[in-house]
Amino acid sequence: MYADPATAGEYVKAYHDFDHIVGASTDWRLADFEHIEVVVAADDGTTLELSAALAHPISTRLMEGLSGGVPRTIQRSAIGATVSSFTLNRLMGANGLALRGRTETGTRYWGEADHLRTVSDASATLNGVDLGRTVSGTSIHDFGDVKTAREPYVVFGALHLEYPASGQPL
Repeated sequence: MYADPATAGEYVKAYHDFDHIVGASTDWRLADFEHIEVVVAADDGTTLELSAALAHPISTRLMEGLSGGVPRTIQRSAIGATVSSFTLNRLMGANGLALRGRTETGTRYWGEADHLRTVSDASATLNGVDLGRTVSGTSIHDFGDVKTAREPYVVFGALHLEYPASGQPL
């Protein structure tokens, strides 16, 4: 896990069980509904450059349209999160991701998406080495109720985390 600022590493450990946390500087050069570009320079010398073109297919339009017609109080309820999670998984192939649940450390979270996009094309370099074309994921990982998806997508919104997390001071 690369944390920016480096001091956030201690806080991040309350939410996820990472093998190693390294401080980094993250430069969001571009982040809009059509493209994202980010450069990460880590304290351990690792560099990552990522550029992605984003698309807005019918699946993401449906998700946004459905959520846009539901009041926030209902979206934030347990039943609203369950319905939203089911819809996200059916339309986006999110592999069982729950929009409201617990991380592998037992800490509660709730995701609130304002806009959703798929990644239509991407390129990246790791330590100056081209990582090649975008491919579908070959494995699924879970971090409690957080699941990785086979196809990449970008969420513009908020992630609400329980605070204080277990072991964290107020």
